[in-house]
Amino acid sequence: MMKKSIFYLAILAAIPAAIPARAVAETDFSKFGLSRAAPADAFITVAARGNPERDFLKEYWGGVSQAFWESGIVTDLWDMVTEEVPDENLAEIEELKERFTELCGKVGWDELFEKEMLYSGRFANLGPSAPPMYEGMVLGRMKDTETASKNYEAVHAILTELAKLTEAKPDVPNLVVTTESRKDGLTLAKASFAEIPFMEFNVGLRKDVIIITFGSPKILADALANLSDDKEAKRIVETPRFASAFSKLPAAEDTLVFFDVERMMSTFRGMATMIEKMGGPAGDNADSQPSEQAMVGKILGQILSDASIVDYMATVQWTDGHRAFAETRTAVRDGGTSSPLFNVIGGNKSIDDFAKYVPREATSFSVSSGFDIAALYDYLVNFIEKNIPDGKDAIAEWNRLQQEQFKLDVKKDILSLIEGTSFSVSLGNDSVAMTRLTDEKKADAQIKRLVDFIKQNVGPDQGLSFVPVKVGPEQELLQLSHPMLMLQGASPVFGCADGYFIISSSSSAVKTCLLTGRGKHANIKESGPWKAQALMPDGPVSNITFTNQSNMAQELQQQISMLSMGIGFLQIGVPNMPPPAQKIVTAASKILPKLLPVAGKMNFFKSKAGYTTFDGSAWTTRNVQNYKSPAEVKKLEGDSDESSDAK
Repeated sequence: MMKKSIFYLAILAAIPAAIPARAVAETDFSKFGLSRAAPADAFITVAARGNPERDFLKEYWGGVSQAFWESGIVTDLWDMVTEEVPDENLAEIEELKERFTELCGKVGWDELFEKEMLYSGRFANLGPSAPPMYEGMVLGRMKDTETASKNYEAVHAILTELAKLTEAKPDVPNLVVTTESRKDGLTLAKASFAEIPFMEFNVGLRKDVIIITFGSPKILADALANLSDDKEAKRIVETPRFASAFSKLPAAEDTLVFFDVERMMSTFRGMATMIEKMGGPAGDNADSQPSEQAMVGKILGQILSDASIVDYMATVQWTDGHRAFAETRTAVRDGGTSSPLFNVIGGNKSIDDFAKYVPREATSFSVSSGFDIAALYDYLVNFIEKNIPDGKDAIAEWNRLQQEQFKLDVKKDILSLIEGTSFSVSLGNDSVAMTRLTDEKKADAQIKRLVDFIKQNVGPDQGLSFVPVKVGPEQELLQLSHPMLMLQGASPVFGCADGYFIISSSSSAVKTCLLTGRGKHANIKESGPWKAQALMPDGPVSNITFTNQSNMAQELQQQISMLSMGIGFLQIGVPNMPPPAQKIVTAASKILPKLLPVAGKMNFFKSKAGYTTFDGSAWTTRNVQNYKSPAEVKKLEGDSDESSDAK
């Protein structure tokens, strides 16, 4: 019987690790009905739907919101703003505040997207010589038609009041609000300025859906056509590109996001080309040198072309218990791997053993294949030589300075020593950062050269010293010592060991990481919290992270307290502070302590984790956000109350 119980417990313990390996499945887009409204030429589309599994988050964030409004911070900020308002205008400002506070209070902001929402944006072409204009739509489906109608009227009332304000101000563009009821069941309020005929803001109501658009009139027309049964409508959800992106991901349950990076970048490249053409030659002769504007457009276009590596990003999100999962596919565009910047970002690099230097006790860590800083240097040098006027002369002068004054080659002697792979580990109050080197001996020599330079120019009379400390049988780092550091109990170390450049808050933390690397100390894979809460990759990764957030509320409160203390010291140390700065500092000293109870409500986070892999054509990123259960939060707050009573 005991053996069976242990067997069942082992299966249950393995379930969290199995959840992330969610199989690819076709998303049922009918569950995201409003996504039909997004136009085919949108570059950003976000669709979300209500999920009862996430109701606990409403309660959590509701507590944060309530604590914020009860803190009185908004009143403090308002008082700070109105201090500069002349007395003769103060009554008018206060009256406006009261009026709009009342109007905004009638909008059920949390109801607008209660069941479903959509956000979609695109660049509208206004003409051959005009830059593209950003326009978009926001749609929300409410629980019923009555709720939708009530919120529509509340938003309409705000627009009407804004229009009244512009009527009373002769020097302000006149906002005109018109309303109409259409045969298709749409009730519409349109706000526009006579001076800007191509730009309008629309709020529409149809049954239980509110439709908000901003931009040209066409964005509203497209949204309505897409929501109808019009077979000629051009919807992004029906494009092969969109369907293909999500066919490679698990089914979306809570949210789906499609970011067409290439469409956005092509717009920016077109704008750069427009700038270049508008610049024209510097003189009347077509053979003369390009103007400064044309040169700027050309340079900008080349940078955008080199940076055009990604085709699109598609994300799906789902919830399981008190865990929120997300998976993102970032596809490389055709020809993207041949971009000179692809190697800079380490496109094909990966890490086989991410846990090698991460001890079991690590509370947080990040491991990344990094980027190639030497390749970035080569790119910048080549770019300047080829695209910047007199660029070759500038690079030649830079090379001369390196050789004659610096007595080194920046790329050869420094940048090429950095391979890029990095480990960042937190062990309680200590932290360790490690960056892999291509030549440890050469890097160590450069560090010693730097230390000697500091010693010669700073001198021992300043209290600065470098003390050798052992971190392994044959590994030695330098401990930085200074009276100010000693007062704070800090003893940072740095140097080279195990083929890495290391910076740490303590030598003991480095010893633990290096012992882990040599297999003499348990790594993070044997950690209970890691096994229960993180995501375990089944192969090489581009990067991987884990952050323990169980004490987030206390950590935020500590940071706020430290900042408040720093501001107090600033007020004492700088008595003759300029009035504007004094005003900000005084307001901050008053507001910051009021944030403490708000931060205290941020106690529902447990941890977050994620990793990224690359298959040659796309990066796949898997993330999980772990939350404490309502029972855990309630117990935590109960223990906190008991502790406060005891004090």
